Formats: sequence, structure tokens, C-alpha cells
Amino acid sequence: MSEAVSKELIAELKQFIVENLEYETGENVFERRDFFGAADFVMPPMFSAATAFKLSDIVKKREQSFADELISLVRKSGRKPSDVYNRALINRQLYSKIISDPNYRPKKLTALALAIALELTLEQTKAFIARAGYALTRSSVTDLVVEYFISRKIYDVMMINAALDELNEPILGSAVREDKRDV
Repeated sequence: MSEAVSKELIAELKQFIVENLEYETGENVFERRDFFGAADFVMPPMFSAATAFKLSDIVKKREQSFADELISLVRKSGRKPSDVYNRALINRQLYSKIISDPNYRPKKLTALALAIALELTLEQTKAFIARAGYALTRSSVTDLVVEYFISRKIYDVMMINAALDELNEPILGSAVREDKRDV
């Protein structure tokens, strides 16, 4: 067991996970539906010609990108960018890649590491990672561990990683292979 994480902390974490982990019910809760492959597909009434919309109008309402939000949060924090990416255990090249391309979507574990490094609240973390297309769920042990530490205002990526490693979960930061585009 890592010295950074005590047996008591791991026991408390395991209890938190047991109390909060949500399981699929066994029924097809998230049943896939192939609307566009069906031969008898009928356009739903809300998309009829009378309520037609332009895709360009929707794109104009696009929210701030993950990169823009990251830059804004770093400025608001008063920290240097190097302090943030070092605390998140990611390298300068990856940080540069993230902030220079508004369409770049980092891995979830990278986004979480940045949220921890910025010392965001749980609600701020949820909003921040949502900009990259992610959510914190109660069905993921990793997400519950991150929630546990954030809710206790423990913003130490190395300590969180020690706990994740102890629970055989993927870790945040530098061990995340960001060069692969899969989630």
C-alpha cells in the first residue's frame, strides 16, 4: 500500500463507493434505437417543415470550448499555466495542444486532472468536463473517487492517483495516453 494513502482512507473510500455506485438494472435501460436505418422511419413532427431550423443558427449558439474555458479558469485562478499543468501531471506539449485547438477533446482523465489542479468545486468540475463531452457518473469507481476527494477539498493529483491505483482504477495525469484519440 502506498504511503500517501492510509488503510483508513482506502476503507472510507471503499465505503463511499459501495454507498454511491449505481448499477444497471439488468433491463436494457439504454436501449439503442436506429432511427435512420429503419425503412419505415417517419420524421418526428417537431422536425416538420413548419418548424424547420438552420444548422448554422444552432452552431452560432455554441458554448465556449473546453480550451477557452481552461484558459479562462487558469487566468481566474491567478496561477501560471505551468503551475496548472504540472499540478495536473500533464506535460507542456499536451497542455499546448489542448489550448491551441478549440476543437481538441482531451481524454476524460486529463480533463479531471486539470479540474483537480485548478481546485474546482464539484459543480465547477462537472461543468468543466462537460465542455469536453464528459460527465461524472455514479456508475464509475474512478468518478466516485474523484468526487470523494473534491467534496473533501483534497486537490492532490498524486494522492488521488495513489487511491485510484490501490483500487486498480486508471490514474489521472501523465500516465494517460493522450496521443490516442479514443476515449
